[in-house]
Amino acid sequence: MVKINTDLIKDLTSKINKGIEDERTVRVSELLELLVDNNKLVLAVTNTQFYLKLELSQMDPNETLHATVDADEFIKLVSKTTTKEISLEESNGNLLFKGNGEYIFPLELDKNGSVKTLPVIDINETQTFEVSGDTLYSIYSFGNNELVNDVPVDNVQKYYYLDNLGAITYTESPYLNNFSINSKFKILINNRLAQLFSLFRGQKVTVGLSKENVNNIYQNKISFTYGNIKLVSYLPDDTLVSKYPADQCRMLQNNPYPGKVIINRLDLANALDRLNIFSTKDGNVVYKKAGKLNFTADGLEITSIMDKNKEFIPYREKPNFNAYTCYMNLGQLQRHAKANNQDTLEINYGNELSIMFTKANYSQIIVEMENPTETINSLMGN
Repeated sequence: MVKINTDLIKDLTSKINKGIEDERTVRVSELLELLVDNNKLVLAVTNTQFYLKLELSQMDPNETLHATVDADEFIKLVSKTTTKEISLEESNGNLLFKGNGEYIFPLELDKNGSVKTLPVIDINETQTFEVSGDTLYSIYSFGNNELVNDVPVDNVQKYYYLDNLGAITYTESPYLNNFSINSKFKILINNRLAQLFSLFRGQKVTVGLSKENVNNIYQNKISFTYGNIKLVSYLPDDTLVSKYPADQCRMLQNNPYPGKVIINRLDLANALDRLNIFSTKDGNVVYKKAGKLNFTADGLEITSIMDKNKEFIPYREKPNFNAYTCYMNLGQLQRHAKANNQDTLEINYGNELSIMFTKANYSQIIVEMENPTETINSLMGN
């Protein structure tokens, strides 16, 4: 039997809950393992691609426990327990939980009839560095807006690209999160792993990398450690990493933009929302969403080419105004404006390739369209 302060185990389970899968394709992703050994309580979960564990030190040296149970039920019961202490005990193939009442959790057993041990992902880090937990979380909170969740055109679009210069995601256009890490590397991480970065907000995290030879196949792994939390995950191989167009994305970012204006973000998002009402009817959606952006001396004029609807957004500032006209997909432009959470947008434009929204260390790049007017007139029989 072990006895645990309820507030302490609530803190552990609220964090470990982030590692429980919403969509469960393997049984182990539904399980929580509890182990008391060497004066520590360890809670662990996995989906076979990552392994997350949290530890609580200073347990009674005479206490032992090994139980693997349904994660959802255990975590929910802990969250609703109001007693100061919880006791846990293995008995006849069950875990007995005593708090406000007495509850029975059937133990998950392996094929030999022993308590199931979740598969651990071991790592021998050959490269380590420190990074802010807030920087890690920004990779997800910003980049997730441009991550492909459906069937991608290119397999690398399912991943966040991360190196010592920052992070990138892209679908039609790239999102770039610029920061500096004092260690050179190039990796891809999936969205599920990036979601777990919320565990490290406000902390300094030690990141470890390894490349291990398993039966003549090199396997990439990564670890994140802070305090009593350790997260280990497999990573895509170097072949896939090499296919990510990071240099091309950064080229678009670093190209000179002759013009720069600042506008209210919500004004832009709302104007595009109104214009795109008329692009959902039957017809060629790409051309129905085509619009002309005219950077005038007083503000940004946006015209839907097919139906001639028009909006005007005045500038807040125009630090480097240049008169310019270009063509863009208004649906794509709307998605970018909504994804940004800033009050204002700095719009860089005028290089005949793309426009770029920038704020602090974030950049959103939207590639221009060729002038679609002639094609649209032909489609409309003009």
